[in-house]
Formats: sequence, structure tokens, C-alpha cells
Amino acid sequence: MNIKILIILLTLQFISLKAAISCSKNTACIETKKEGNFINFYAINKRDHKISLNVTVEKKNMKSSVSLPATCVLNPKEKRFILSLKHGSKSWNYNYHYTWAKGDYNAIHENSYIYNLPYEKGSKYKISQSCNGTFTHKGHSQYAIDFSMPTNTPIHAAREGKVVDVKFDSTRGGNSKSYIDDGNYVRIEHDDGTLGTYFHLSYGKVVVHINQIVKKGELLGYSGNTGYTRGPHLHFVVESATKEGKGVSYPAHFSTSKGVITCPKKDTYLMW
Repeated sequence: MNIKILIILLTLQFISLKAAISCSKNTACIETKKEGNFINFYAINKRDHKISLNVTVEKKNMKSSVSLPATCVLNPKEKRFILSLKHGSKSWNYNYHYTWAKGDYNAIHENSYIYNLPYEKGSKYKISQSCNGTFTHKGHSQYAIDFSMPTNTPIHAAREGKVVDVKFDSTRGGNSKSYIDDGNYVRIEHDDGTLGTYFHLSYGKVVVHINQIVKKGELLGYSGNTGYTRGPHLHFVVESATKEGKGVSYPAHFSTSKGVITCPKKDTYLMW
């Protein structure tokens, strides 16, 4: 759910087009410009959080200004030159593809950190899907945790950090991948560079804003049933990116009334 991949095949020979741009949804774009004997590549991040980008190029009779594949971390709303391909008088062509993921591939998760449960102290909710769950917690989402709870349950920050992304305008949700981009959420950047994502929130019920600094335990919003979901719950995951532009998640160690628990068993209840 967290990884986006766009394959672009583009063959150019004695090209007359001055610029071309291709985008993966509303997040990562690659712009190419022909300037003299060069094809210059620019990477664009349209989001309010960092992304990691990986660009692979296949070429004929062209020289790259950097080692390939090219990788970079783009800051929020940043546009950056990343490479150029130089051609001579011989027939030339190229094609490229790129992958991107949320976060900074340089992030190193602080494994000793103890997270709060993402709801009010004294409350108790059931684990409906845990690490390596059979429904959606696979691959880059393998360490996500789903807490089954009624709609409009208060959601609190499991860890302090800066709010870097929010969505609260969706009313759509259901058990179909067609709803995968319709979930409301809050995304917080931690001091180790990882991102904490709180997903499936209620329409209009996010109470924080981008660039807000939040404390551990602070109210973020209210749970819901938006996005790709089989019922009301909170999806919580600590995530980042790899150098290959793919998503990766990390196991969170939760403080509970029964001690520190990591990857709690499905259908158990957690309270702190």
C-alpha cells in the first residue's frame, strides 16, 4: 500500500521535443529536457514529506553524468537536477523507469524506542491483524498493526515528532482495492527519520496540521473506516524507504499493561 511504481518507456532519436514530464499519481515526477547534446533529468516531489527516488536508465550511444541507477532523497515540494545523458552524432536512444517510497532511505529506526499504544490510557482494543498478517500486512507493510475499534475513537500519538502529511477529506471506504487511496491519515516524522502513519481515520476528524510538532500521547484525530478496509479500525505502521525506492516497515515495541509487547498476537487485547 505504502510503495508506488511507475514504468515509463521512452525512446528518442534526434528528438525535437524540448521537455517531457511523467508523474506517479500526485507524488513523484521525472522531467526530461533536451538542451543541446544533453538530456537533463529533474526529479520532483509534490508532497509535504520526504521521498526516496531511484531512477534506472537504459541507453545507447549516450554517457551518463552519474553512476546508474541514480538515487536521491527529495525534500518536501523539492525539484532537483539528478543526471544528464550526453549524446554524440551517432544514433542514440534511451528509456528509463523509476520507483519511489515515502521517507528517507538514510533513516535508521531506533529499535530501543518504546511506543505508546495509539489510543487513550486505560482503553483496551483487539488486534485484528498483526505483523505478517494474511490480509494486507505483507511486504513493505509486514510490521503494521491493526487495532479494531469503533468509529470516532480518539487516536493519540504513539511517538513524538513533526506532522508531515495529513488527509481528512475522504468519505469512501470498503473491502476493495479500489478504495486504497481513499483512507484518511496522519503521518508523523520521528527524530530518527522514520514515519509513523495512522490510517483509516474519520472524515473531517483530523485535529493536527502539517508542520505541527506533537508530543507523545497528543490527540491526532479520530478513527474511522475510510480506505481499503473490512471494518472500522486503526492501521498503525512505522515506515521508511530503501535506497531502491521501495517502502519498508519496522516492528514497534509497545508499552502495555502486560509489559513491552512487539507484534502482538491476532485477537488479543492491548491496554496501557
